[in-house]
Amino acid sequence: MKHCFLNLAKLTKTPSSIIQHDKFYVQQLQQQITDLKEQVNFLIQENQRLQQRQDRQLQRIKEQYQQLTKFSNVIQLVQQLKIENLALRQNVQSLKLDFTIQMNPLKQLYHHIIQIPKQQINDIMQIRLQQQETQISQQQNKVEILNLERTQLLELCSKQEEQLISILQKQISS
Repeated sequence: MKHCFLNLAKLTKTPSSIIQHDKFYVQQLQQQITDLKEQVNFLIQENQRLQQRQDRQLQRIKEQYQQLTKFSNVIQLVQQLKIENLALRQNVQSLKLDFTIQMNPLKQLYHHIIQIPKQQINDIMQIRLQQQETQISQQQNKVEILNLERTQLLELCSKQEEQLISILQKQISS
């Protein structure tokens, strides 16, 4: 209200100076509006940039999580292979022991019973030996296959670990 009275008083005194003052005031308001629009546009752009950055970071985190999940799965597979490998080794040892135990009576039979011709005893022993060797060979093949798979998984694990380290180093450096 006070401002209106002052403007009214100025109107009665010098109308051209009041008009100039009002024009100047309008120009200032227009400039302030323009400045505010620029600030709003800048803030909109900044908000978009921040949103994009946040989206990229979220995507990177998702990718890292997926890689960690894959890495964890590979580690679990390696652990399972190690356990299976140990079980196979125990089976091989057990087969060797069984073979030795089964061969003992045959050896005793060979020495104590003379009525059975040596060739028959040799044939029986050869058959038993071949059976046992076949079983051992099969178990050893399984062990070799599992060792190959384990080696492949360890290599894959190592590669993924290198990728993970590389990604983490990139993330740390950026």
